[in-house]
Amino acid sequence: MERAEIRWHRRDCAGHEGCRLLQTADGWRMDGAAFDTGADGTARTFTYRVDLNADWSPRAACVTGWTPQSDLSLTLTLASGHWHGNGTPDPALSGCTDIDL
Repeated sequence: MERAEIRWHRRDCAGHEGCRLLQTADGWRMDGAAFDTGADGTARTFTYRVDLNADWSPRAACVTGWTPQSDLSLTLTLASGHWHGNGTPDPALSGCTDIDL
C-alpha cells in the first residue's frame, strides 16, 4: 500500500500543518494536524481525518480542535448521496462534492 507524508508552513500567519496519506483497501485516508495563530494572535489547533473513495471523492471527515473561545468536533459522512453533520442530515451541504478544511 502506498503512503506519503506532507508538511508545510503558513505564509500569511504563524503556523504549520502536516498530514499523511495512506492507501486503504477501498480508497485513501488522509490524517493531519494544523497549528496556527489567528489574525487576533490567538493559537488554534485542529486535527482531521478524511476518508476518500478510490476515485478521490470524499465519503467522510472528522475534525476536532480548539481555539481560546471554543472546542470543535465535527463528523461529516456521506450516506445515500446526502451529507450528515454529526449524524444529522444537513440540507445546506446538498450537492457538495468536496471537503475543504
